[in-house]
Amino acid sequence: MPEYKLYYFAFRGLAENLTLYSKNMKVSRQVFALAGVEYENVGLTKEEWVEFKKKTPFGRIPVLEVDGKLIAQSLTIARYIASQHVQFAVVSTVLMKEFSRKMNKQILRPDFVH
Repeated sequence: MPEYKLYYFAFRGLAENLTLYSKNMKVSRQVFALAGVEYENVGLTKEEWVEFKKKTPFGRIPVLEVDGKLIAQSLTIARYIASQHVQFAVVSTVLMKEFSRKMNKQILRPDFVH
């Protein structure tokens, strides 16, 4: 069985619960829980992040490490876990519906610039 390490910040930002980014991170953790898969939750300090950022595919986290290989972006991580451990069609549909809902909400905002 592969070894999973999920990298994210070890601290909470002031607006963490308000951002699409952090809510999607919760989706990755929920898919791990749904699949019953153990993983190491690696919380990076600000100092560790400066060094780790150089290794990440897009210079951002969350990042999932699977046996030494890095996978970036929240929904990609969630879809990967789902495809490996649970009935992918069901989880994928739920994830895509949630993502579409959030994106539509962002696009329909009056201050959104097209």
